[in-house]
Amino acid sequence: MQKTIYSWLILLISLSLSAQLPTTNIVVLDMSINGADEVMLSDPTFATSFNKSGYNNQPFFVSDDELLITSNYDALGLTDVYKLKLGSQKLSRITATEESEYSPVKYKKDKYSVVRQELDDSQPVPQTLWSYPTDQKSFGERLLDRYDNIGYYEWLPNDQIALFLVGDPHKLILVDLASNRETFVSYNVGRALKYDGKGGLYYVQKLGSSWTIRKQDLEDDISKYIVNTLKESEDFEVLPNGALISAQGSKLYSYHPNTGRQWVEIMDLAPYGIDKITRIAAHDKKLAIVISE
Repeated sequence: MQKTIYSWLILLISLSLSAQLPTTNIVVLDMSINGADEVMLSDPTFATSFNKSGYNNQPFFVSDDELLITSNYDALGLTDVYKLKLGSQKLSRITATEESEYSPVKYKKDKYSVVRQELDDSQPVPQTLWSYPTDQKSFGERLLDRYDNIGYYEWLPNDQIALFLVGDPHKLILVDLASNRETFVSYNVGRALKYDGKGGLYYVQKLGSSWTIRKQDLEDDISKYIVNTLKESEDFEVLPNGALISAQGSKLYSYHPNTGRQWVEIMDLAPYGIDKITRIAAHDKKLAIVISE
């Protein structure tokens, strides 16, 4: 009887959390990079028509043709992680738990990681980091047991990870998984954490109405100012040529630190009925954006 009551309680909490989720979808564009700073986008394709009135978010490219996404599609009031093949629109479920998962990343050849929103009596709800095998032969394992307020994260070389810890204020730290050593980076940070593949971690620093993108040098432990964000735009991506890409409303912009110019508009998606772009993810020849109603 007690187990039945608990199951119903979990379901009610899940439905309540699901009702709070915004309607978001994912659009994928072809991308080409010419020279040091020219970024060209074309052929926007609506990728989440299978759940167009639901929550589809936090895209991560496994390849140019495969995305990991968070979605409440067929998830019984929760969010789960799915793999979406863009060419065939084939959808494969990665997680199917009694709790919600967010922010999927393939961080090793045989492992996915997610932020898992654990449903228990604690307030606020614990948000922890979990690892799942890509062959789905186990139920996964919890990583970094001492952190239960993980909002966002970014994997770094040598089993290091950057963590956005939810709090007042929010905090950015680096953690070495082998030694469990923690390094403080900054308070009042945005949710986008991007490793450039060359020893730099990019993040947004929010000081009142002044929002800036900064780069943390992982070797020298030095933080450097890069550029002001577009007004109240905390989402961005770092491209292989060192350019940044961000959005404001329906428009996508690029910025390259070496040009001396400010943000340059590269595409306006208003003609496609898009007026609010949030998260951004890139792969070699593809760009994924999240759009909100």
